[in-house]
Amino acid sequence: MTLESAVWSTADIPALLKSDILSQNVRMLIEPMDVDPDVAVVHALEMASILRAEGVNIPDLRPSPSAL
Repeated sequence: MTLESAVWSTADIPALLKSDILSQNVRMLIEPMDVDPDVAVVHALEMASILRAEGVNIPDLRPSPSAL
């Protein structure tokens, strides 16, 4: 089975990390719910950092800053 999971805040991450199917994920959608785009970027980077620190090893498909 191939899966894609999503997190909307740092509060979502512990449940995801405890999931029995985490290792079957090929993509991880990080979708902050902040209205302010600058705040959303900060929160998205924070979530990505936590996931990486916890050993989630999924390719980072963010566009480069020059592409934005």
